[in-house]
Amino acid sequence: VEKLATKAGVIQTEVFPLTMFAIGGMLLFPAANDLLTMFIALEVLSLPLYLLCGLARRRRLLSQESSLKYFLLGAFSSAFFL
Repeated sequence: VEKLATKAGVIQTEVFPLTMFAIGGMLLFPAANDLLTMFIALEVLSLPLYLLCGLARRRRLLSQESSLKYFLLGAFSSAFFL
């Protein structure tokens, strides 16, 4: 399906909203006044990046593995932050 979409010139549109959510988290992070707001901003920043990491076109299996490793590292660091 992905090869047909690439030949037809269809762009993956899920990249743009995920990037906007990540940018929103980046903008919220320095404006945080307490640790709870900072934690929420960090999660809003990092969750779309986990998904974007797994959206490679050519090497699907490797990108999914790296996305899972990135998610586990982020979950550990978020638990440490709390």
